[in-house]
Amino acid sequence: MTDVEFFIKLHPQNLDDTYYKEMAQGCKMEIVPTNENLSTLLSKDDFDFTVSYNLTTTVYYESLCYGLPCFRYNRDKIINVYGLENDNFSTVEELRERILYFQQVESSMLLVEVREMLKQTMGINLDNYHQYFSQFA
Repeated sequence: MTDVEFFIKLHPQNLDDTYYKEMAQGCKMEIVPTNENLSTLLSKDDFDFTVSYNLTTTVYYESLCYGLPCFRYNRDKIINVYGLENDNFSTVEELRERILYFQQVESSMLLVEVREMLKQTMGINLDNYHQYFSQFA
């Protein structure tokens, strides 16, 4: 995908990024410094989408909270993984197709799907505290 530049944010456990920096050289990939916080990166509004290696990572949901589609690498083509429709890929060609698909989806339709998915997954925009606290009153 020569028309896409990737910024790689390693898992926090990967404290030594030397190996990954060497691998990324010449590949239109940049390793984000380990001291960069994911929320800070996503809030800069510098990205069109994110990619996660794990199907159920919090990075997926955090990206959606910032309004960024997140494409999930699904090498084994595991089905019934809850998330947005058409966001899984296992090949570079499938990733390209997903990017093109999300570029064409009407943003208001995507926003409705994202809000509903986040509401069910994380309780975003739900205020159910009164239900929990009423049992202690």
